[in-house]
Amino acid sequence: MTTPPRLTTLRPRVAMAPQRLAPRERQIDPYYSSVEHRAWRTAVYRQADWRCQAIDNGVRCEASAARGDRLFADHT
Repeated sequence: MTTPPRLTTLRPRVAMAPQRLAPRERQIDPYYSSVEHRAWRTAVYRQADWRCQAIDNGVRCEASAARGDRLFADHT
């Protein structure tokens, strides 16, 4: 009975990636703090009855602001 050949590893053909750069400091777009945006967002929430409007496989999402879920006006 013969023994199977041993598998050996080859040295890496790709050099190591350089260290990751540190993430930039988070910057908030001032538009999202504006009175206009807040008024628009509130109007969208009211129209949606403060509930998520997403439908997946025929089932409506159960998320709601009253339950404490985080909603996004562009995703209602």
